[in-house]
Amino acid sequence: MANKVAPVVPRAMERTISDQALSLIDRTQLQPSRLPAERKLALQLEFKALTTGLPRELDYRLSFRHAPGLGPNAFALPDGHVVVTDQLVELVDGNDDELLAVLAHEAGHHEHRHGMRQALQSSAVVVVAGFLFGDLSGTGSLSVSIPVLLLESGFSRDHEREADDFAFALLERQGRSPADFAAVMRRLSKHYGEKDFGAVSYLSTHPPSAERIAAAEQAAAD
Repeated sequence: MANKVAPVVPRAMERTISDQALSLIDRTQLQPSRLPAERKLALQLEFKALTTGLPRELDYRLSFRHAPGLGPNAFALPDGHVVVTDQLVELVDGNDDELLAVLAHEAGHHEHRHGMRQALQSSAVVVVAGFLFGDLSGTGSLSVSIPVLLLESGFSRDHEREADDFAFALLERQGRSPADFAAVMRRLSKHYGEKDFGAVSYLSTHPPSAERIAAAEQAAAD
């Protein structure tokens, strides 16, 4: 049911839910970005070029946050708002190709509606039924479930692989290489050790870095 409902959730509702989710995450996990304004603008323009032509291209926004507690990270909210931490920008050390590889992955989450699908699946069945049958009185619970989802569970393994595959294909269409994704995953693996990298928290639901690196390298070689 969630898979069928997620693609038809009104954009205005997605925006409201996402804004409320980000507001909560801002209060608990994030601080205003400390990156120079010109650096942020340059990356926003590169992200716009990356997402131009995608089915949901008009949804995308890119913003930045300082997050010493989270470290290098990025996540996509259900309305297409992608948030990148200053720490991730610093980790790639000026290699925008690697950062764009991460952003291509986050675009994959949005294009496949992973955020909304996970939120609907994690919410009460009555919420999904409300979307199907017109009774939206229970949809307010999504504003709670989405930030909890981002902070504690992240996306499923299948969703992460699907977003990876989307990223590899998008990078290749634009004359880029999935090898950039492998390179940034190596950086993140070194930074996090045994931890993995994903939404806001990379927990056990995510594929091991070695698996994702191998998949990116194989895609680059094909």
